[in-house]
Amino acid sequence: MLKRSRFTVDTYNEKHELLLYNSMQGTESFCKLHSYENIEFFLSEKYSEMTKKSLDVLEKKGILVDSDLDEEKKLFVKINETICPTVLSLIINPTENCNFRCRYCYEKHNNNIMTQDVMKNIVKYVRENIHNFSALHVEWFGGEPLLAEQCIEYLSKEFIDICKFNRRGYSASMTTNGYYLDEQMVKKLLKYKIVKYQVTIDGNQKEHDKFRVLPNGNGTFEKIWRNINDIHRSNIRNVQVLLRINITKDSLETLDSYLDIVGELCKSDERFSIGIFKAGNWLGKTDSEVLENLLDEEDPMREAYEKIYKTIPKVRLSHLFLEPGSGVCYAGKLNNYLICTDGTVHKCTVTFEEPKTEVAGLIDGKMIRQSNYYDMISDFRMCNKISDCKLAPLCMGQPCPTKPNLGENCSPTNKNIDFIMGIFDACGEFEYAD
Repeated sequence: MLKRSRFTVDTYNEKHELLLYNSMQGTESFCKLHSYENIEFFLSEKYSEMTKKSLDVLEKKGILVDSDLDEEKKLFVKINETICPTVLSLIINPTENCNFRCRYCYEKHNNNIMTQDVMKNIVKYVRENIHNFSALHVEWFGGEPLLAEQCIEYLSKEFIDICKFNRRGYSASMTTNGYYLDEQMVKKLLKYKIVKYQVTIDGNQKEHDKFRVLPNGNGTFEKIWRNINDIHRSNIRNVQVLLRINITKDSLETLDSYLDIVGELCKSDERFSIGIFKAGNWLGKTDSEVLENLLDEEDPMREAYEKIYKTIPKVRLSHLFLEPGSGVCYAGKLNNYLICTDGTVHKCTVTFEEPKTEVAGLIDGKMIRQSNYYDMISDFRMCNKISDCKLAPLCMGQPCPTKPNLGENCSPTNKNIDFIMGIFDACGEFEYAD
């Protein structure tokens, strides 16, 4: 006997086909029903009346599950796997300096670079502990990490050798402003297995250059866009670049022109995708002019998604936010550490410069956790609606370990899931189950 999974979401597209998505399975579950009869049978739970082909697809996709399956227990097992991963994840700030002065940035831009002693201590920790993990993942952060290229080179070579010797997997990614990320730099970083990048382009050139500027106030759009196009024209195949935009009132109004620019790129090049985020007043440090331009708390993303829908099939929206565990903050995971230039260990890339946020000490290759470390580990009990939410596998009730959710500050995904499914369907990502 089969039953509808409690994590299955349905909505209609413009052709009145029924789109189906299961948040426990992620985007692999995308499918749709075309025939009126199958739609009626599905919605009325008369599954025995559906064709065997349709039932097989719906069961394979996780839309329908065995009637004896305890999905609450499955959710909590998934939560435990997400919070306690077998992969050791290190976010490393090789420098906290930056060549930009973004007007909404919360960092102090200390002019420091990680010392050799700190790097050797990190290497010693990895070498002596990698046997406890299945793999190592490194996220290069900052500041602007490419200002400390020599640190990235040294540590990457050491990490790769350690993982190879111990037969452990190794992967790396980078959050960069893109100013130095030209074709030659990407080729160099490939040697260090850095294949995933997040680069922020905050709207069209006029909007971007209002917020993301050099210390002298000059804009940065032209240089970043030239680098992006160099990568686009190159024969480098095994990289992925997420183009992030932080939505403000002004950039929302001009989003169409931004989508026209990046849409042409994404349409012809699967290496590039778009990530849409709401700009925030991080740590209350945003300047007054930018603060006035931030979107209200009322959900503004519907309009953004509507504009994306109109640009289909140009725009390739990133899938990541629809995968299970994607909404769980990295800071809340057990084996995830942020290591700063001075060797101090934190959990959060936003608060690391705030007092009393150090959660562990890296001493002679040993990670000594402090008592406040455990305050940062995620707890599904933070959300009082997790037992009723169809999208619970995405955030698992814990988008930020420092803020109780209470089912009130859910992500825009929850409020716009029907429209988001429509976008991916228009991109041809939903297969027919009948």
